[in-house]
Amino acid sequence: MVNYLGFFIFIFFLQLFRYLPFWFLYFFSNIIFYLLYYVFGYRKSLVYSNLRMAFPEKSSTELSTIAKAFYRHLSDILVEGLKGVTLSKKELVKRYKFLNPELSEKLYKDGKHFMIVGSHFANWEWGVLAGGLQVSHRCNGLYKPLSNHLIDNYFKKGRAKMGMHLASIKETRVVFSKITSSNTPECFILLADQSPSNLERAIWLDFLGIETACLHGPEYYAKKYDLTIFYVDVQRIKRGYYTVKYIPISENSKDSEEGIITSSYMSTLEQIVKLKPEHWLWSHRRWKHKRQQQ
Repeated sequence: MVNYLGFFIFIFFLQLFRYLPFWFLYFFSNIIFYLLYYVFGYRKSLVYSNLRMAFPEKSSTELSTIAKAFYRHLSDILVEGLKGVTLSKKELVKRYKFLNPELSEKLYKDGKHFMIVGSHFANWEWGVLAGGLQVSHRCNGLYKPLSNHLIDNYFKKGRAKMGMHLASIKETRVVFSKITSSNTPECFILLADQSPSNLERAIWLDFLGIETACLHGPEYYAKKYDLTIFYVDVQRIKRGYYTVKYIPISENSKDSEEGIITSSYMSTLEQIVKLKPEHWLWSHRRWKHKRQQQ
């Protein structure tokens, strides 16, 4: 019953957002920002704790400026996420534009599979929608399913129509294994800046000056299947408009040394976060794990 109630509420707001113009949605976003930051203080202590660890050289005033800008951005992402589901293919491509698609097109023409490693930076939600429209490969997005299976199925069906085939992260091994029998060039998309659940296989690196446990999966599968890897640099141009640029991470993955691919990814992400810290997701517990002392 709870799942059905949540689903109907979700559909109501989805249809409401379909007809509301962006300017009104951003007015609504401003209200959400006020509520999240000033009224409810959503994960406020965690956000400030993360920022202090990542930028110990910054003053309290500077950190407060970043935090407020982050909450404003997060509020925009919330309304854009719902609005994006109802946007036409033409509108999505216009608002989420790939700048150098020729890099993946060359791989497609050569019949080669590849991997995209993204992050929770700028607007990652639209990437799942617009990516399948601008990449010729068959796109496979690995994600953590929503607790409400009705909403989850709705998203999966909707994104499949946009050319994005979603699969649970629990099915990662199965999804990658189809490379061996696929006659169609495949693209695999992962958000790789999450905290790993399996610490025994985690790759530990310095990220933003903090010893950080990193996912081993992207590197493992890239090496196993010798996949070219691109980081997708998503940048916000203005409210509701983004550009996407491929940044090469690894071309000959099979021959790369252990840890090099993950290190290259994290180093690239670090440079991007430092330039616009307010656009990264500071409200997740990125540093909840500490390395066990041997």
